[in-house]
Amino acid sequence: MKRYLLLFALLTTLFACEKNAPIDEELGENAINLSALKIGQKTYYQGFSSECGNATAFKYTGDTLVMEIVDTDGTLYLKEYYTTGSPSNGDGQVSFSKISSIQDGLKIQERGQSKFFNFYGSDTLQLKGKGFIDMKQENCIVKMDDEIFRGGELGKIDQFKIGDIIVSNKTIVSCIPIIEVNGYILYDDKQLYMNYAHFSSSFNGQTTNSITGWIKIK
Repeated sequence: MKRYLLLFALLTTLFACEKNAPIDEELGENAINLSALKIGQKTYYQGFSSECGNATAFKYTGDTLVMEIVDTDGTLYLKEYYTTGSPSNGDGQVSFSKISSIQDGLKIQERGQSKFFNFYGSDTLQLKGKGFIDMKQENCIVKMDDEIFRGGELGKIDQFKIGDIIVSNKTIVSCIPIIEVNGYILYDDKQLYMNYAHFSSSFNGQTTNSITGWIKIK
């Protein structure tokens, strides 16, 4: 009996640790490396959704988004597409965003159909440099000096959490405030980790603060 109780306690501890485990930061052998892009590199992202203020609403959508580096006439593009079993796969939607090198970073252009770079102002990835501003998550949004983080600043955030996802010590960029959305991309000098968008919508007099995004899985 004692043996079964010990086994139960061990399994309970393991599952408790996994519930809020940080994401896998290992750079896979053929994963996209922002500092050393090569044709054929691929990274996979899992879709999620939630509602601000409702912790039980968090769920994974079942969609898996693939990012792949491809070449067209000597120019690198970021190809995005759903895996075959993804509920949103539909007609096999594919997008191509042009990748341009800039000083100490990358610029993602022609991204109108992108699922990851899908809000205005999220096109520049600064991989090196100084001048990062400390950011802090507050519930569903990120703040900079007690103000909601929107705009062209380049930030650093110690930790960002949603559902069972934890992303730590990453660069964070936001959207240009043309529409009412709080959008963030979290990354470092090698990998893209998360896309996150928080926006409000109204229907029949009811307002919902919705959250959608993508998190790296491999």
